[in-house]
Amino acid sequence: MSEVNSSAGNVHLTRSIAIVGLLFFIMGFFTWINGPLITFVRLAFDLNDVNAFLILMVFYLSYFFFALPASWILKGTGLKKGLALSLVVLAAGAALFGELATRRWYPGALGGLFVIGGGLALLQTAVNPYICIIGPIESAARRIAVMGICSKSAGILAPLVIGSLVLQGIGDLASRLETAEAAARAQLLDAFAANIHLPYMIMAGILLLVAVGILASPLPEMNASEVNAAPARDVVKKQLVTNLVGCPTLGAPARETQTNPLLDNYEGMTIIGGPGLAEVSLISDDNFSATQFTRVLNLAVRLP
Repeated sequence: MSEVNSSAGNVHLTRSIAIVGLLFFIMGFFTWINGPLITFVRLAFDLNDVNAFLILMVFYLSYFFFALPASWILKGTGLKKGLALSLVVLAAGAALFGELATRRWYPGALGGLFVIGGGLALLQTAVNPYICIIGPIESAARRIAVMGICSKSAGILAPLVIGSLVLQGIGDLASRLETAEAAARAQLLDAFAANIHLPYMIMAGILLLVAVGILASPLPEMNASEVNAAPARDVVKKQLVTNLVGCPTLGAPARETQTNPLLDNYEGMTIIGGPGLAEVSLISDDNFSATQFTRVLNLAVRLP
């Protein structure tokens, strides 16, 4: 009987992780879609580079303003209902952006993007602790790594989707705009801006369906403050086992001036062995940046 219960529990956990993985995919999609949106608004709204990059400023400002309110909201709703609520906010922002971008009203479109950022702030505040506490603490790092893969997969897909549905033929359009008269130019830009409407309305609809699905799903209702009620010292203690500043570089390159070229944006870690001598592997991500590296660093450390 215990084996049956264990098997059922594993199936339930796997299903829950898959649902949360979808939420991380959504977060990654709406974050990485900003790059193509800059190209879209620059042409659709006839903007210079500075005004086009307001897309990023408004998006990340919403994180700044909504981070603390998101935590207050989740105290009242709990994590599961908070996940559904964040998707509803995202859907509202997507519909608002799609509608006002089609009308070529840039302040309104930025407002829709601000709402999207607020929904993502709420979603991240809920889903990050949720994936940690949904299963055994010993496997939390593996679950987080899988969620990172889901998010980065969306980062690959988002530009492809927007590029094929909205930005297709943008080079020819730019050439035609250079020679078009004022009235014809306005018509061309209106037609181009209208391409964004249907994709964002579809995304809004999908988000609402997922929100309803979250409420009806087998995801357990959790409250992070109750799950983590025990003092941190009773759960885990930190101890420095190595310092990359003092590690030999072995000729590793760096694109920025720093104390040790091995210092990087490490986002994943595995540990094999221990207590005692163990192998620790770290992996960094270049985040599509010219100043960072994607590298794997293998260390031999002694764990307590």
